[in-house]
Amino acid sequence: MGTEPSRQETTGGHPFVKSDMSNNICQIRHVKLHISPETYVRPASRCFKYISYNNPPSGTRIAVVSTGRPHYPAGMLRKLLILLSLIVICFAAWVRLAPTDPARWHVLPQDAAPGNRPGGALRRIGGDTATFARLAALIADTPRTTRIAGDTASGMITFETRSRGFAFPDYTTIRLDADGITLYGRLRYGLSDLGVNAARIDGWLDALAQ
Repeated sequence: MGTEPSRQETTGGHPFVKSDMSNNICQIRHVKLHISPETYVRPASRCFKYISYNNPPSGTRIAVVSTGRPHYPAGMLRKLLILLSLIVICFAAWVRLAPTDPARWHVLPQDAAPGNRPGGALRRIGGDTATFARLAALIADTPRTTRIAGDTASGMITFETRSRGFAFPDYTTIRLDADGITLYGRLRYGLSDLGVNAARIDGWLDALAQ
């Protein structure tokens, strides 16, 4: 489309391009280019809402080029950041303060097959009352872990372990029966624990074997 024109503030005393800032959407520096039969108007910034034209010479063709990256007012960004911060704070408070129903978590699944699951893991080991007591003591000594139901005498205990930061709760139930000890760990929120419960249970079993 010809040679790129040179920059010039006005042509023939008539303003050619001006930026409209009434809606505070985009910041554009004035770039006035020489008017020719084929004229390029190139904004100095990387975005614009629109550009108006005052009395361009007849027959002039105008090409407006934009690389299009929107600019948002500082006030809008500040409000968005405040809103996101409030959402995060409320979510963190809800996770920490939501009540726990021990009866809901002090159970084992009907499918007691050992293995990893999308939201947790189940393991079975051999052991007696002494092994069960040692395992319960190991779990109780884990950081951010509390017993929420059961005891050693009943042969079944459920613990709650919270993560760092947001304090997401996981629940681990251990039970002693004639066939050995069952350990079942699972998350409370979400669909996948990313292997956290499996790694935690395996760590307890490694420590128990030492």
